[in-house]
Amino acid sequence: MSLGFQFPKRKWGWRPQAKKTAETEATGPRTRSGAVRASAAVLKRRLDRIFSEYIRLRDSDGAGICRCITCGRSFLWNAGDAGHFVSRDKLAIRFDERNVNAQCSFCNRYRSGEQYAHGLAIDRKHGKGTADLLMQLGSMRGTKLTPIWFSVKLEEYRAKLKKLKAKKKL
Repeated sequence: MSLGFQFPKRKWGWRPQAKKTAETEATGPRTRSGAVRASAAVLKRRLDRIFSEYIRLRDSDGAGICRCITCGRSFLWNAGDAGHFVSRDKLAIRFDERNVNAQCSFCNRYRSGEQYAHGLAIDRKHGKGTADLLMQLGSMRGTKLTPIWFSVKLEEYRAKLKKLKAKKKL
């Protein structure tokens, strides 16, 4: 039974996009030796995860308890967020350790990071004027990071994370 309406047929057909998994990421461009070369977007996503884990562990005590930099709530290192003072959209400062601190999910997600309180806490932690410096660095335009830069930083933070986990025995 026809309802009188048909979807137009497309010349090339339509297929839904598959979700990206580890297997689909491994089918990207290859180097001359045949190894898979990851794109900047994939490397950025991996670095985000490792960097966030490192920051939360860095700000935790020996038992893995963090205190929110803005409100002071306590939470387990793996239950909170790594809150950015200057937005993650600003690539020039996205992976600057002074810009990112352990923050409870409520402050980071529902209170937009409590930027004013976060700035005051950064000044207390790193010295007066640091928040202003971070704001200036964040306003830099035209920052483009290459896949090589992401790869180097990814290895650097993996090593730092491994060392920190061993030190804190987590």
